[in-house]
Amino acid sequence: ERAFLGWLVPVEWLGVLSGLALTAIGFVGIIVGSVRLQRASGREGFLVPVGALALAVIPPLWDFTTSGLENALVFAWIGGCFSALTRRAVAQTGDGRPSPLHPLWLPVLVGFGPLIRPELGILTVTYWIALWMASKPGWRDRLWSLVAGLAAPAAYQIFRMGYYANLVPNTALAKEGMATRPGHGWQYLVDFTQPYHLLIPVGACALVAVATWRFGSERPLWAVAAAPVVGGALFGIYVVVIGGDYMHGRMMLGPIFALLTPVAVVAMPVNLRGWRQVGTVALTAVVVIWAVVAGTSLRSSHVGLALDHLTADERGFWITQAGVDNPVTVEDYFRLTGADEVEVIRLADSGRDVFFFHGFYPQPLNIALPKGSGVWAQQWTMGIVPYRMGTEINYTDIEGLVDPVGARLRLPPVREQRPGHEKNLIAEFAVAELGGQADGPVGKAAAHIMTCDQMARLQAGIRDPMTPKRFFENILSSTANTRMRISGDVFVAESELCG
Repeated sequence: ERAFLGWLVPVEWLGVLSGLALTAIGFVGIIVGSVRLQRASGREGFLVPVGALALAVIPPLWDFTTSGLENALVFAWIGGCFSALTRRAVAQTGDGRPSPLHPLWLPVLVGFGPLIRPELGILTVTYWIALWMASKPGWRDRLWSLVAGLAAPAAYQIFRMGYYANLVPNTALAKEGMATRPGHGWQYLVDFTQPYHLLIPVGACALVAVATWRFGSERPLWAVAAAPVVGGALFGIYVVVIGGDYMHGRMMLGPIFALLTPVAVVAMPVNLRGWRQVGTVALTAVVVIWAVVAGTSLRSSHVGLALDHLTADERGFWITQAGVDNPVTVEDYFRLTGADEVEVIRLADSGRDVFFFHGFYPQPLNIALPKGSGVWAQQWTMGIVPYRMGTEINYTDIEGLVDPVGARLRLPPVREQRPGHEKNLIAEFAVAELGGQADGPVGKAAAHIMTCDQMARLQAGIRDPMTPKRFFENILSSTANTRMRISGDVFVAESELCG
């Protein structure tokens, strides 16, 4: 239950504290970088954290900073890259600029984006352009900086292909990260912006940038200032096109953090002699007033899971489930141990090899598995309950987030469910994956599918002992495995995969 620094802090609190620390790093990075841009514009007035204040009062940012998800790391990366690039841009000019390879950690840092989230590859591109424009010209050094920056992502991509027999994370398949659903994506954007009237601070900050950025012919400064704005806008468009997410605000936090990065801090004018000076003060006042109202009063109308909506207040849902105001540790979720979990523990204590599933069935299924399989259980979510149950009990999920077959199920013709919750792996398929066979024709067909060429290749890549040969074969088969899709109707799947 304890990881790095675990002798001091339980792993759950380590997630909370590291989220706070990484978010703080992100805010420091954008503040330091935007101060440099303001001073480079010749603005010497006192500093007001306009964009940083607007970000800090958005309620979803509070939730996801300490959620244990990747959001805090996204903030830290955006801010860290921005701070480093602004330092590069304002330090020297012309031929006096350093090579994009110096210091080496800078291109490596920029290249880490896709390792945090694949979509950050969009911002990585815009940051890379800014790095090149803020560095000494020369295609040779630019090429080598690209090699240095892509070394870690490329190495991990080779590892993913060889170890998981896949080109992308399993969750990218389960959520169909390249399928488009712009209608819901637009609803998701509105669901995020409307409750907090975010067009007010975003619009005001955009006008402040117009009024305060005076970089003249310094193209490096313009490139660095524009990099997070362009990248954040494209990131947000991507989220809309693919249909957003089911967690209120989560996927829009990265884009809005990037959009407001260059105006995290604004220098107030020394005098009010022109429209730029007056406008800067007026717009700053608008953001400050909005921030007070938003931080104290504006909230989303979501209440928990709300199955009649495609977007949910995930934190509220788990608070209700746990019965604790601020659940953090696994002990806070004691109420989630119900009758099914008690039965699974009983099966494990009896030493049986069995697959347990309740779901919507009136009575739980107990299906025999091959000797040595242990106890397996299938449920909707793969977070708190499996963690509570320990490592002696194996879990797989219905929606394919961790299951390689479930992730490859085809999306339904009409997409009416929450993003990432649109696929349902039947128990017969899950049992067949583990080498067993459920009763009846559905169980027989599912077991047959596992022996057919495409599925057998996938199963071998995932379940065979890892050897150098297996690693190399997985690399070769990873493209075909990634493209593979399976009908949710087991008889249709049998016909398509087995002929």
